[in-house]
Amino acid sequence: MADGRLTTMHNALVLALTMGKISEDEKHHIERVRDRLGISAQEFKQLVEEVRQGSRQIRLPASPAEAQHALQDLIDLTQADGRIDPVERHVLEKIAHHLGLSDEMLDGMLNAATGANEQEIQGKLEEIYLHLGDWSGEVRQSRFAELERFGRAAVLPLLRMLESYRAPDGAADALELKVFIVDTLAALGDRRAIYYLATQVALSENSEVSNDAVRFAAAAAIGRLTGGEKPFTRDAAGVAAVRQWWTLEGIKDYNTLAL
Repeated sequence: MADGRLTTMHNALVLALTMGKISEDEKHHIERVRDRLGISAQEFKQLVEEVRQGSRQIRLPASPAEAQHALQDLIDLTQADGRIDPVERHVLEKIAHHLGLSDEMLDGMLNAATGANEQEIQGKLEEIYLHLGDWSGEVRQSRFAELERFGRAAVLPLLRMLESYRAPDGAADALELKVFIVDTLAALGDRRAIYYLATQVALSENSEVSNDAVRFAAAAAIGRLTGGEKPFTRDAAGVAAVRQWWTLEGIKDYNTLAL
């Protein structure tokens, strides 16, 4: 029992430090985890010192049930400030894989934690279709930013929206909408979107379902999703770089359909 308690506390400390500066809310959550686990002040002090000295590997719990419980503690920690941002989600995905938990299980736990609801997401997307033409640029940005709180749950609906030919009410086409979708997918940080973004980049300059703005945004999004180490800039040079990369190596690593 003691090992399980200390493992959970150690992992919570590692995650908190991985996310950068620890907020006051996160500190309070760590204290609540410590109290719930019954970890003494001396045990806690020793764990903190170990992590500070470089012991920052996530420790595997003894059983699948403990792994799920440990991940729930880490999810609670990331949400201590009221939200789980894309960087935190990416860290949690890596930890879930390390713990041997499936993407589906993580998605379910994250959706439960954030209150993600497919009907609510679809409602927000329908609202965008109906009112995008009426909103100012600032309002448009804020409406798409709201989708980020749903995390992975919003990715597939957004990909379907990207693949659709439906244009917002009052708009001549869906191209302006696609730029917002692409930027939101980049912010969500889910690599399942790369295949679809690469498809957008590959479309020719004469395509009726794409334009430079969409291709440029998709190239930059792929750069962000692949780690930002390649010259995938938001311009014609970035598009050319993505096309070459996709043909030579990208398609081998990101050829999985998500829909």
